[in-house]
Amino acid sequence: MAYDFLMRRSYKAYGAFVLLFAALRGAEGGIIMKFKRWICIMVCACPLFLTTACGEPAATASFEAEPSASAQYQNGFEEYERPSVEDLGKFIQTPSARDYAHMWWQDGFNKGERAMLFQTGYYGMKVNILKASLTNLGVINEVITESAAMTQEPERIKTMPAVSMSYSLEQEGEEFPFSYVQPVDGVGSRIMESGRYMQSMDIMSLRFRGMADAVSGRVEIKAQPRYFSLHFSVHTSEKMPQTGMSFKLNMAEEYSIMERSGDGRVIILRSAEGDGLAALLPEREDVSARLEGTSMIFECAPMEMELNEFNGFGIIFLPLSGQSLAQAEAERAGMFALDIEAEQLAPREGREHEVTLDSERGLYVIDISGMSSGRTTDFAVEKRRNDYDRLCFTIKNNSGQTVKAALLFSKEKGEFGVEGMAGMLRDVQTGEPIGVQVQTSKNWHKYGSDIAQNDVKRYLEGIWYHGYTLLEVPAGEEVSYELTIAYSQWGETYSASHAQLCLAGWGGNLQKWETSALGSSGENMCYDAEMAHATGAFINDALPFATLGGIDGSGMKYNWSNGASGGNFLIYYNQSGSRVGLKSVRTWFKKQGPNLTEVIYTGVTDDGAIQVEYKVNLGRSNDFAKNTHTFSYTFLKDVSFSRLAYYSIGSDDYNTGLWRELAVGNLEGLCDFTIGDTLYNGIITPEYPQSGQYIGGGDMQRIEIEGEGLWVAMSKAEVLTERYGTPSNRMLNLLEFSGSINGREYSKPALNLRYTHQYDGYNQVNVYSLSAELGPSEDVGNKIEAGSRVTGVVQYINLPNFKDWYYGGNQTLESLPEEMFDSWKLAHFIAQGEHFEASASVGRIIQNYPLIVETAAGGEAAYISIKGGLGYVPVTFTGLNSYSGYSLMKKTEDGYELVDQSVHGSDYWQTWFDSEKGAYELTFNVLHSGEPEQIYEYKLIKD
Repeated sequence: MAYDFLMRRSYKAYGAFVLLFAALRGAEGGIIMKFKRWICIMVCACPLFLTTACGEPAATASFEAEPSASAQYQNGFEEYERPSVEDLGKFIQTPSARDYAHMWWQDGFNKGERAMLFQTGYYGMKVNILKASLTNLGVINEVITESAAMTQEPERIKTMPAVSMSYSLEQEGEEFPFSYVQPVDGVGSRIMESGRYMQSMDIMSLRFRGMADAVSGRVEIKAQPRYFSLHFSVHTSEKMPQTGMSFKLNMAEEYSIMERSGDGRVIILRSAEGDGLAALLPEREDVSARLEGTSMIFECAPMEMELNEFNGFGIIFLPLSGQSLAQAEAERAGMFALDIEAEQLAPREGREHEVTLDSERGLYVIDISGMSSGRTTDFAVEKRRNDYDRLCFTIKNNSGQTVKAALLFSKEKGEFGVEGMAGMLRDVQTGEPIGVQVQTSKNWHKYGSDIAQNDVKRYLEGIWYHGYTLLEVPAGEEVSYELTIAYSQWGETYSASHAQLCLAGWGGNLQKWETSALGSSGENMCYDAEMAHATGAFINDALPFATLGGIDGSGMKYNWSNGASGGNFLIYYNQSGSRVGLKSVRTWFKKQGPNLTEVIYTGVTDDGAIQVEYKVNLGRSNDFAKNTHTFSYTFLKDVSFSRLAYYSIGSDDYNTGLWRELAVGNLEGLCDFTIGDTLYNGIITPEYPQSGQYIGGGDMQRIEIEGEGLWVAMSKAEVLTERYGTPSNRMLNLLEFSGSINGREYSKPALNLRYTHQYDGYNQVNVYSLSAELGPSEDVGNKIEAGSRVTGVVQYINLPNFKDWYYGGNQTLESLPEEMFDSWKLAHFIAQGEHFEASASVGRIIQNYPLIVETAAGGEAAYISIKGGLGYVPVTFTGLNSYSGYSLMKKTEDGYELVDQSVHGSDYWQTWFDSEKGAYELTFNVLHSGEPEQIYEYKLIKD
């Protein structure tokens, strides 16, 4: 482990600090750190007990949580008190409840003002895309947690003090002011990265009055929890004279108090109340700043413009809550007071990695290129599935104050398993995950030869991984951790991941796109939360796990499978027949893997009538990608509708599968149902019409399925086009439902079955398909009253068409008879297996799907019993005061035995620190047979 490395060597890189993002494609203003080796005593043996600048929570994770006790700390902001975690003889990372960033479209993509809102634990801002300008900016003094920010009214951000911006170029004494934004392919902005620690976007192309069309401007905005950066750059395809650049930030009139450090590298505008903004200049002699009235002006001296590259400069902005100039200077100095060194542990032990300070964006970049290189079909070789990137790094803080070090682990060279990577930080001595998130943002798209090589939209195309984290380092001390990235497997089975995927190089509207996967051999499900990419679907690409693709299973193992895509959460058409969309859609990448993902979305309908909350989970496993979706709707107003669904598998305008059998059932098997005057014995043989409509040709059928459970299966797929191959089969599985509607309680939704029809212009073919919707029962009518509430948990699972197409290695699945595949029988088997009963004799069950157990204090934290369950069942234990020393035990005939799924030691569970509760969560995946009556007993103990 990394322990051995620390016994033999320490590391030191001469650098600087916390500045955001060196070299999306190469570091502008970066400083390459050189490395020196020297023998040392084990770094982590030194106890690090200094109090940090910020403390932590004791709140609950629910969106209705009341804030916990808070206190004032030296950074000038109110913070949660630091939680009481186990003393392990070294400094323990407990991320602050304020250390997060959100970014969302105010009115939805391409609607309303075209305004993007940002909110972190410390500040908020609004950006107008059409003007390439911040329009509102303000500090947030009180504690607003990441979960609370998900449902906060956007008025808080929209009404912050007004600001404005302008840009200019200068050549040979002539000024060329910014004129307008000319969108690239009709899109004026791109989302580049999105997650807890970094929200970034850019706006282009900026045009300048009097300047040739060959010159294109770009503004990049990167928001970290404590500060943000603005980077202004210019791209030219023609040689031009030396060019100076400048931009101005105009503050509101109350920000009239001007301050400037002696060296001019920090300037401040503040109000009489103390709130304000500090600008921190980069380590570049050609960049300067000055104050004029209530404006900050930033200038870059004339430079030679490299052809077909972006040339520019960036500034870091630090919102202030009464902090003095001296404190702002100290914060900047702290950014440059860190020494960082990193060395590879695997796959090639001993290789040192470069560290780069990006003083224009606010972080240290650790280059992890040249590590694991396996991708897709490479994982057909069994031993490669557990190839991890493992990097041991140490951060030394040479300042007299606690510093939060913002890190970017950057992998931008060569091929690697970008499709499903999951990063985490581990204890260098024990290998245990420490619960600190590593945000994953990535890309794998590249334009074809039809796009000119010097086209500005090629910026950020290609294969890359950006892993962000934020680590606290006490004054005068050092901390060491291991970065581990799993690709195909985590321990004995396939890892789960969910991350934002940059679309530079793909095209479309270039907005936020998310992908989740088991392993790293393709996607299993994609999400378009803003529905910004013209499919009309929240759930987009959906593919089966470990299933041969191509025509009739002719594809290769560990390559992309064939999809059967499309789906939605809320579908709402008003009385006039118009679809009502969502606005203020926010995304919380709460857990990104490798054992269980959890991503939460909130929003409200455009008419302000329905508040929505969605949660998506994917668990580590080797049978199916069991996409578990939770929906919750609160009706804020009376809602009259012509069509309404809580959830659908398949969508009207994105639905890529043609099946010859549609089956409906419960846990007992097939169920009879009636549509119009026709009785079906659980199975419909579709007769596809030439248009989209409900089966039977009328309105919503609102079919009631009696008994326990509800599932819908689509099987016997046919090839539509060679490009699509043979679509996978798929199923919808209802796990839980509760509705309080118009004063009446409901335990199951009604079912609607629909034909969909779309024209595929790319392949010039009509696409006929099926969808299934869960919606209001018949007696609800077409009106849901204010105060009503609906919640449910479903699974969307793509299935292998035939037994010999499946290669995931699950013994239960492999033992099933061939005739169960390509029929409703496989879906019925899964529905039975996925329904389980859980109880706790020590601890408390607080959620069934996925299973969450609240632990008890003491050495025996939980005793649980699970009846049923299929495949690797995720189990999360909450309320723990440490990430270290816990073991999960399983009861056998010989007593309790350790659940050990390791391949390379401590590589089979997941840890997450809950900043709002001040406690840890551990997630395991336990293997069950699918037999509904089989009982499994487990206990979580402290060693």
